[in-house]
Amino acid sequence: MSTPPTTVAIRAAASSAAWRPPPRRCSPTTTRPSNAYELGLKSEFLNRRVRLNVSGFYYDYKNQQVFAQTTRNGLTVLVLDNAANSKVYGGEAEITARPIQPLTLSAGMSLLHAKYGDYFTEGKDFTGNWLPQSPKVTFNAAATWVAPLANGASVVANVDANYSSKVYFDNSNAPRLSQDAVWIAGAQLSWRSPDQKIEAGAFARNLFDKTYKVAISNIDSLGVDLLSYNRPRSLGVFLRYHY
Repeated sequence: MSTPPTTVAIRAAASSAAWRPPPRRCSPTTTRPSNAYELGLKSEFLNRRVRLNVSGFYYDYKNQQVFAQTTRNGLTVLVLDNAANSKVYGGEAEITARPIQPLTLSAGMSLLHAKYGDYFTEGKDFTGNWLPQSPKVTFNAAATWVAPLANGASVVANVDANYSSKVYFDNSNAPRLSQDAVWIAGAQLSWRSPDQKIEAGAFARNLFDKTYKVAISNIDSLGVDLLSYNRPRSLGVFLRYHY
């Protein structure tokens, strides 16, 4: 029975970038152009109070180059590999509406299918696995209220929310190297000068202080997984000048 790897957690304070060991040896690769198809539509209606953009895409990759981890001479290294092929397709939709003068509503959704075709490397079979960092569903929504003041200035309130479905951080699609679906919310309140050049306010990011993984590096030779986490909830103030 194998021993589960040790987990080392890193909470990102300024960056969500993950550390990865430098490549020790790269395999020969070839590059072939992929077939790409895209179709989109932009529209406005109801006196331009509603704007709707939709698009669809289909990418067929041949000999896609990806990094894969393997153990050589007792060390975990990265190799640049050809993943045989993969197919990526999906659709996106964005809508913005102004039902009444002070209020603007917006929302967007993306649906994605991203899987490898035949992919064998270093004695491992990743055929049919999901591409890393490729959520099936992402969604965002925001509401902005602009309240005019008697002197010509305005107060602006904004709230937003973002959703991402489960993602994998490794070609193996191992459950421990993944992040489940997560919701994130934020808010902002500001004052704008009558000429719109000066703006001052306060903000809250990751309002409910959600904790989730943004990257994982599995160092199999050491029996360790390095986990990088998102930034914690942050509160702050800002002052902007628009030229």
